[in-house]
Amino acid sequence: MNAVRWLAVAVIAIGAGLAAFKALRPDSALISYVARLTELAIGRLGYAGVAGLMALESAAVPVPSEVIVPLAAVHFRSPQGLISVVLASTAGNLLGSAALYFIAREGGRGLLYRYSSTLGIGREELRRAEEFFATRGGLAVIVGRVLPAVRTYISAPPGLFRMAIARFLAYTLAGSVAWNSLLAWLGYSFGYAIISSPWLDYAGAAGLVALGLVMLFRA
Repeated sequence: MNAVRWLAVAVIAIGAGLAAFKALRPDSALISYVARLTELAIGRLGYAGVAGLMALESAAVPVPSEVIVPLAAVHFRSPQGLISVVLASTAGNLLGSAALYFIAREGGRGLLYRYSSTLGIGREELRRAEEFFATRGGLAVIVGRVLPAVRTYISAPPGLFRMAIARFLAYTLAGSVAWNSLLAWLGYSFGYAIISSPWLDYAGAAGLVALGLVMLFRA
């Protein structure tokens, strides 16, 4: 099985695992703990706390934006606050994404190519990956920004395969604004109830499974 098929199977497994976890533990203590920490950070740091938490989420720290942004919208519940939450969360996304991009580009690329054969990845596969991110990688970045688990690490592949930084940031901005606007609106409209609603988790899990299936059949 080549690297793309392995990745596809992993994406499907993550999606299925997220759905199963939410079904078995709808009131997970972990989510409640994250929500309390988020409220504490936002209460003490304001919009800077929102930006900082979202920067962590985009820099390979699995902090759920589905908790951060709606809670921030509840905390700053006004039309002006809604806009400010979107701006702060998007700024955090850009900062964290840029950090992970450069870490992958400067530190991970050499390791990937050095140990590609050990990982079972051929040079032709690496060449195709670079070509993909040079020509069609924008769609992967935008879609990856709205998928659970994937969005936390989506900035690494563009860095590894040297996608142009301007294009990467533009696509990251587009995906982040769309996702954060949706989450902020949900928090503004439905309040704390949206945090305990499982639909975002199931939708994200379904998106991961669908993405994995597409990758699997195209590999």
